[in-house]
Amino acid sequence: MPLLNTLAIATHKGGVGKTTTAINLGHALALEGDKVLVVDLDPQAHASRSLGIDRHYDDPCVADLFTRRNRPDVQSLIVHNVRPNLSLLPSSIRLAAWAENAVNMIRRECLLKEALEPVRDNYTFILIDTAPGLGVLMANAIECADRIIIPVDSGARSIDGINDFINLVQDLRGGSFKRWRILRTMVSRAATKTETEFRDRMRDFERRILTTRIHRSEVANQSHYATETLFEYDPSSNVARDYKQLSHEIRAYANDE
Repeated sequence: MPLLNTLAIATHKGGVGKTTTAINLGHALALEGDKVLVVDLDPQAHASRSLGIDRHYDDPCVADLFTRRNRPDVQSLIVHNVRPNLSLLPSSIRLAAWAENAVNMIRRECLLKEALEPVRDNYTFILIDTAPGLGVLMANAIECADRIIIPVDSGARSIDGINDFINLVQDLRGGSFKRWRILRTMVSRAATKTETEFRDRMRDFERRILTTRIHRSEVANQSHYATETLFEYDPSSNVARDYKQLSHEIRAYANDE
C-alpha cells in the first residue's frame, strides 16, 4: 500500500476534466485490484451523479463531515462498492451552504483531513474531486492531499492559471511541498500549432508534467450522460486506454518520494 495515498485532482479552473479524471482514474485503479475511494468535493456533485449516486439536499453526504460537533462516522456516509473495489463519498448542493458559512471556523481548511483520517488506511488510493475556485473547499482538498494532480488543457487561460494555483498550494503547504504533477487533458491529435505553443509556454514546468496525455474525445461526455465510466461505456476507446495508462503512472508516482 502506498504510504502517501490521498490524491487531489485539483485546479481552480473549470472544464479541464477534473471529474472525468477522478472517476475514470479511480475505476482504472479499482479494475486492477486497488481499493479506491472517490471523495466528491464539488457541490454540483458531478462525480457522484456520473457514478449513479444522486443525493437530495438533506441526504447524508460529505457536507456532514465539515463540523467538529457531532460529526458522523465517515464510514456511515460512504457508498461502498459503487463498482467493485470502488467506493464513493458523495456530495450535494448542501456543501455549498457549508462553504458560505465557514468563515468564522477555526482551521476550517483542515476539516476534511481530520474526517478522513480514520479510513485512510482502508484504501489503496483516495481521490478527491474538486470544484473550480480558490475557496475553502479547495483549501480542504489541498490540506488533505498527500499528492496533487493538476489537470491542464491546452487553452491559454488554463496555462496562465497554473502559477496562481501553485501559489495557493505553497501558501497552504509551504514552499517545500513538491508532490504535485501536471496532467495534460483534452489533447487534440491534430492541433500541431497549439501543441507547439503549449510546449513553449510550459517550459518552466516540463519536469512536472506526467507522461500520460488524456486525449479529447466525445466518448467521455457520452459516458457521463450514461452514468457509466469509460471502462463500462467504451473500454476499447482511445481515451479509456489513456486512463488505463494513467493508472499505471499514478501507481508508480504514488510510490515515488
